Amino acid sequence: MPLDTQQGINWKVGDKAFYEHKEVTIREIEDGRVYCVTDGMFMTSGSRINEHLFPITEGGKKIVDFFHEQYEALHEMPGENMFNWPDLARDINERFDETMRSYHAGDANSVTVHLAQAGLLFRQIRVVTTEVLGTKLGNLYLFGRR
Repeated sequence: MPLDTQQGINWKVGDKAFYEHKEVTIREIEDGRVYCVTDGMFMTSGSRINEHLFPITEGGKKIVDFFHEQYEALHEMPGENMFNWPDLARDINERFDETMRSYHAGDANSVTVHLAQAGLLFRQIRVVTTEVLGTKLGNLYLFGRR
């Protein structure tokens, strides 16, 4: 069940919220559901945004910061242009949603587990990417080096 229904949140145009590990502003509501949000640079619209929208809280901000910093760090890595960004973003956003739902349900143990699992994923991405980019056949590096 979406958080907005569970919490009885009555979102309004102009409200701030968390969506996909970013702070956003609600731009459009249709039929009582948030239809469009913006982070100030990009707008996202769709009929299922409510399911991924979370109220701004201090504890939620710490979760957002963790996911956002880790996600942005991936964009700075050598080889990031070869990542499967659609699937990677989808997986990270699902992990973010699970963590935020646990946080809003007051389940601190699950939040800790979700953050540990997400941290492990980010570390594994860095390790595997470093290993792959360093792959050599004899003296030939298979991938360009920065």
